[in-house]
Amino acid sequence: MHLSPQGQRTVFLERRNDDVAQVASVSLPAGAHDVTLKVAGSGARYRFYYRVATEDWMQIGGDQDGTILSTKKAGEFVGTCVGLFARTLPVSHAVVP
Repeated sequence: MHLSPQGQRTVFLERRNDDVAQVASVSLPAGAHDVTLKVAGSGARYRFYYRVATEDWMQIGGDQDGTILSTKKAGEFVGTCVGLFARTLPVSHAVVP
């Protein structure tokens, strides 16, 4: 999550291959602090979700192609890990040690 140019907290989905590409973003309602993230996979498709407090799960970014994680596309063993995390700044502003 990060703040949009308008100052709203935002949930965003990024895909990282050689470069980082933002797939989708959603501004959260004002005062939303209890945000939960989830990923679900089925075959070569992944879906990413978020919810605020105990509201319904909302999908972000539509179905994502998981074949980029395969040895066939990557050309060698990829040792793929999928993880969800929160940060306060987008990658373009992140501090790298």
